[in-house]
Amino acid sequence: MINACHSIRVHCCLWQRLKLAQVSFSILLLVVSLWHAHAIGQEPEVIVETDTRDIYEGESILYRVTVNHVEQPTPPILDGFDDFEIASLGEQSLDSRQVTIINGVRSEVTRRGRQYDYRLTPKRVGPLTVPAPKTTVDGQVILGDEIAIRVTAPESQDNVLLNASADRVSVYPTQSFTLTLTVSVKALPDEFKDEDPVTVQPEPPQLSIPWFVDDQIPEGIEAEREWSEILEPMISRRGHGFKINAIRSASVFSLFDRDSFGFHPSPKRVSRNDSKGVDTPYWDYVFQRTFIPNKIGIYSWGSSTLKGTFGTSVENGKLRGERIYVSVKSPSIEVREVPQKGRPDSFIGAVGTFKLSSELQPTTARVGDPMTLKLSLTGSGSLADARAPDISKLPGIEGRFRTYEATSETRGKTRHFTYSLRPLKAGIRQLPAIPVAYFDTEKESYVTVETAPIDVVINEAETLNDSQIIASPGAASPSAPATQSSDLQVSVGGIFANETNVAKLRNDAVSPRRWLEVWIGMLAFYAVAATLTAKIRGHLADPAGLRRRGAATKAKVALAEAGRLRLANQLREATGQLRCAVVEMIADQLDILSEGLTPGDVDTHLQKVGADEAIRFDMRLFLQACDATRYGAVVEDIASLELQAAALVSRLQEQFEKTRRHSAIGLRLCIGILIALGGCGAAADLEIARQFQSAESQFLRAQSPDDFRRVAIQYGQILDSGFASGAVFYNQGNAWVRAGEWGRAIASYRQAKRFRPRDPYLAANLDSALKSVEGGAVARPTTNLTRYVFIWQDWMSYREKCILVTFLLVVMLAACYAMQFLSRFKLLRSVALVVFAFLILSFGSVVLEWRDIYATEHGVVISGPTVARKGNSETYEPAFNKPLPVGKEFVLTERRGEWIQIEIAGLGKGWVLSRDVAVY
Repeated sequence: MINACHSIRVHCCLWQRLKLAQVSFSILLLVVSLWHAHAIGQEPEVIVETDTRDIYEGESILYRVTVNHVEQPTPPILDGFDDFEIASLGEQSLDSRQVTIINGVRSEVTRRGRQYDYRLTPKRVGPLTVPAPKTTVDGQVILGDEIAIRVTAPESQDNVLLNASADRVSVYPTQSFTLTLTVSVKALPDEFKDEDPVTVQPEPPQLSIPWFVDDQIPEGIEAEREWSEILEPMISRRGHGFKINAIRSASVFSLFDRDSFGFHPSPKRVSRNDSKGVDTPYWDYVFQRTFIPNKIGIYSWGSSTLKGTFGTSVENGKLRGERIYVSVKSPSIEVREVPQKGRPDSFIGAVGTFKLSSELQPTTARVGDPMTLKLSLTGSGSLADARAPDISKLPGIEGRFRTYEATSETRGKTRHFTYSLRPLKAGIRQLPAIPVAYFDTEKESYVTVETAPIDVVINEAETLNDSQIIASPGAASPSAPATQSSDLQVSVGGIFANETNVAKLRNDAVSPRRWLEVWIGMLAFYAVAATLTAKIRGHLADPAGLRRRGAATKAKVALAEAGRLRLANQLREATGQLRCAVVEMIADQLDILSEGLTPGDVDTHLQKVGADEAIRFDMRLFLQACDATRYGAVVEDIASLELQAAALVSRLQEQFEKTRRHSAIGLRLCIGILIALGGCGAAADLEIARQFQSAESQFLRAQSPDDFRRVAIQYGQILDSGFASGAVFYNQGNAWVRAGEWGRAIASYRQAKRFRPRDPYLAANLDSALKSVEGGAVARPTTNLTRYVFIWQDWMSYREKCILVTFLLVVMLAACYAMQFLSRFKLLRSVALVVFAFLILSFGSVVLEWRDIYATEHGVVISGPTVARKGNSETYEPAFNKPLPVGKEFVLTERRGEWIQIEIAGLGKGWVLSRDVAVY
């Protein structure tokens, strides 16, 4: 019996173990199956999709290839797509991880791959097969699926006709051409014959025009106008006309309902033969767009298509429609190269219509001196391929000037060519006319334009020694007495060093008009602000302001009364006064009634004015404690409540003052913006900085006067670009000094002083230059008015004077604005009057500076001795008893050709040749 029981127990244990093993195996099998299924699902794959598989000839399909479960896929290879034109529409990543939890069950879907979109346009009709795309992953080629599509040719019909044309099929670069699509719709039958055929459909027909889609315009072709500008006048809010290129609410016309508009050009009624040769009335709708080609080549667009329902017959008095599809291929345009036949040697590759001008600086030089020639070609057309003309072989230049390779630059519609020239012989009197040929697309022929000849004076080269570099050209000879030569020597040590810090290089040019606009804007802003303030104050009837200003005093009185009541042991009355002090202050500041304000009301009002959450929280606790004590629920520590009330009053006062300060920020911000409009000088851009550093490098390497003249011209090129910098003028003056050109150096230093009036090194160098010329000139004298009234005139730059005017104007306007609120303070009026007086003086100083810089032309004699004549010809008698020395300063009063009339302080007027002076 015992053995039997034992045997049964053994069998039970074995059965349980067997059952457990079976369950474990089943679970393991399920896990393996799920893993296998997951692994199969995560295998790399290529998914292919299309938006449709049945299209008409001329239409396209959207073709999407998705490379899935690949972390870094490569674009698919589309081999064998010979029956299709392929256009890539872009790609996007599909990397995503989505986790969802439904009824406590968590699921996760991970996608890794990339999606590639294409537009396929069939090249023939009939059944076609889109081949399988392929990609390579880890050395394994993975294919997608083939897709069968059907392309149907349009049926022959004469109800709707499309005609695509171009006014020119062969053009030259920049020669515009116009593409035209005409939709001809047969007139409706019977009693509907006078109705516009495209106004009776319930749904506008779909019209596809490829050259109205910007991303289908070939590269090298530019549209003259945006497609939206052309189509917008055709919009029909009634839905008449055509839907074009699936333009819907996502387009620029999104103000309209999604499907509520069509494009309806004004139709024209014409007659033409139908398919049977019968003269039939049609309605023509015309779409046009003009293009400008820039590159040579043959350009083509896709087909234009029209698909929709059109009225074709009448049954029982009702118009019946027919579904029609029609397609037409857009014409190809050939942009051809300009002809070789008849091409002149001076052709530079420009195509269009242009004018040519030239400028030479300087026009007076010695043999070997650098001269800068600038040719400017301006007009309409293509300048992208325009190259600098070769002037080295031109008669009048070859053998007379050494030319260097030109630099080219395009600014707007002008192409600039800049050459460096050096005269090779003395006695040259003219730089000859320079011919340039371009191809005129309107005349379809070559046109040659020429610059005007430029008169020049080329003298023999002069060798300068060290003593001549630091002495006047009119200095005494070495054999002269030392007492005479000492008056013409500069101080030992020569000029001070150049400005080399590029960080200090700024465009110091001042725009008087811009500053005037700033000041007028400030006055206008003040006028508006003062008017609004007066109206608001009148509308609020001043008592509200009085109540607000007395709020703090009233609260302090209430707090004092609460302290007195506390000492008298009148606790509830004291608590009421504490509550009143705080609540009444809020009511007075906001001009509201204090009666009936609950803690919730108080919190709402504080929230509206932007009070801090901490103040609002403490306020709620304080009012709740006050109410609990007043109504007998709890007796609080009155002394503690009193401290809380005093602290709340102080914090509330700060809060409301902060709010009022924020209201004044707008005024300060606007004034700050207006001041910023005047701005500081703009920092140099990279090109200017590069030119500046290049000139400085050349300055350091220069050895001879010719080298320093070239450096000075380099600085002049920076200044000629519109970058007026005191640092550049200063360095240019130093270069002219080292070149022995004292007159030009004085002119540069004078211009630098306008921007750097307090620079001690500039003042020292200018003083050295003035003392180095014959007669030992001194600083230009100033009038007594400037000296005694505008004592700061020579101490401040033009920009600083403008900033001073702006500052004084701000102070005066602020004082005037404050007088609206503090009229009883007479001192404020006195301050405003004093500031106004200084403002008038400062503005007068600015006007004098403007007159000196912009209304007056100054000059310096650079070639001496120069004889000033009584008239504009060498036949006139000398105007002064002796020739003018180099460095003599004057004011220009009149120009007559190459002669200018000058006026010298204390001497009078005379006429000199412009080549002998430098004018600024």
